[in-house]
Amino acid sequence: MARIVNDISVDDGVYVALSNEGDVYTLLPGGTVTEKIPGAGTHSPDATGHGATIGITAIGGLLHVVRSSGQIYRRDAPATRRDAPATWTSLGGPDLEVSAAYSSLTLRVVAGIDPELIYVAGFATPATRSLTPAQSDEMAEAGKRGDIARMMEIFNSLIPAGVNPTIEGRAFFRNASGWTEIARPNRHGLHDIFVESRDKVWITGFNGIILCGSASAGFQEVGFHGDTERILSFTRFGDRYACAADRSLHWFNGHNLSDLHPTSTVGVITPLKVVAVDGVLFFFDYRQGVHRFDGKAWTEIKIPPVLLSWSADEAVPP
Repeated sequence: MARIVNDISVDDGVYVALSNEGDVYTLLPGGTVTEKIPGAGTHSPDATGHGATIGITAIGGLLHVVRSSGQIYRRDAPATRRDAPATWTSLGGPDLEVSAAYSSLTLRVVAGIDPELIYVAGFATPATRSLTPAQSDEMAEAGKRGDIARMMEIFNSLIPAGVNPTIEGRAFFRNASGWTEIARPNRHGLHDIFVESRDKVWITGFNGIILCGSASAGFQEVGFHGDTERILSFTRFGDRYACAADRSLHWFNGHNLSDLHPTSTVGVITPLKVVAVDGVLFFFDYRQGVHRFDGKAWTEIKIPPVLLSWSADEAVPP
């Protein structure tokens, strides 16, 4: 069964990766230990139909995982503790907060400082009717003809009257009182959360949205008005913030964006993620690989060619 590694985190000093089927890989010095979150995944034999697992984060020494059904799981012991079996527990999810006009909630990211206050973000998908056999056949025929207009007409007919077909962003926090949706000035899709402190949390997403606030004080939009790129990733580096967008990197001073272009790259960049670790800024790019910035100069981190080689659809081990 093919698996996709959707996310990676650090727990108690070791790397932990998550597959779309709910497999959790802990990369210990003596080898990789694999766990399976019960019921998670799409094609796993024990899958309960709630969909793929998407994000993993260590919060307060405990791993947290979010999935495409608006669900969240917590591991009840650090990943490096092997003296007793650990249990993955469902924390439920904020899916009940989605109105009837939306059929499902997908959580992309989970973040926090301690397990007593966690944040999640993602998007809600509008409710639609199922295709009838006749509509399915007509959709296929329209596709063969390249009749995009007819395909869209059929698709739009599946949307119940009065329902806005736009996918909307959602953000929630969970404390001792349960789940609460975060009020905000628009419904743009959300992509990343950066918890700087208990009183300062950043949430970013589509159309240049950057929110700042906390569960107790609420959130305000502080993004650069007029920016239409997705803010894919957000972090703090020294006294500034860095963010990765669809086609560019930026510094952010709390109000305005300014250009940040790695001098170690050549040509157009297509950012994936930016993260600061121990005074070093790491930049991951879909086409240009991995680069680091020490505050003065950019350096490319060369990926060994053997890791980029493929044989029989499987990665060649180093």
